[in-house]
Amino acid sequence: MRIEWQADSVFRVGDTALVNIVVRAGTTVIERPRLRLTALDPSVVALSPGSDSVFALSRGRAAVSAHLDLSILGAAGIDTVFDLRVVGGF
Repeated sequence: MRIEWQADSVFRVGDTALVNIVVRAGTTVIERPRLRLTALDPSVVALSPGSDSVFALSRGRAAVSAHLDLSILGAAGIDTVFDLRVVGGF
């Protein structure tokens, strides 16, 4: 299985964007995967309470960690980190 970030990864300070992550098992897209997202540097980017949007707060590099919960299948989860960049403001 793999987790794919399918949204922009470069933002301007003040941008808000929808998070678009797809989980695939081979070529099959997994519907409604159990994902837990974490902004690893919340001073640069933050996530909405439902983790469906990302907010670009200040210039710099940051990352969002995605954890795919596979415990329902009796397997360990999968972790992926997506690198994001926030550039100058308005």
